[in-house]
Amino acid sequence: MAALLIVGAGKSGTAIGRAALEAGIDVRILESRPDHIEEVETQLGKVVTTLGSGIDPIDLERAGIRTCRWLIAATGSDEVNLVSATLAKFEFGTEVVLARVVDPRNRWLFGPDMGVDHALDETQLMAELAVGRLTE
Repeated sequence: MAALLIVGAGKSGTAIGRAALEAGIDVRILESRPDHIEEVETQLGKVVTTLGSGIDPIDLERAGIRTCRWLIAATGSDEVNLVSATLAKFEFGTEVVLARVVDPRNRWLFGPDMGVDHALDETQLMAELAVGRLTE
């Protein structure tokens, strides 16, 4: 079974992990804060967690990136998300890389040149949904 590595176990990363587990995907999470590791293990149960940084190739390897088909960089930092994405795609050859855009002004950085296959810009998605509802 192909695995998904999520970098960041905050609200977004945990929600993505829950949805992936429900879809039958093997989920691994790399998180830098020990309290978030404990919380995500309690909430999600069947998930492999690793304490470490998404910008450290050694930590990504310890988290099992070489066995993962997908990586989602879901931290609250554009810088960490971009570095994680770049390492995943170009250092480890991860097939599909998604990265969360925290600051919409940085959206232009989140593209194939940085290893990002799909940018997850929550602000832009919310704006599009809101305007769509207003114009119905």
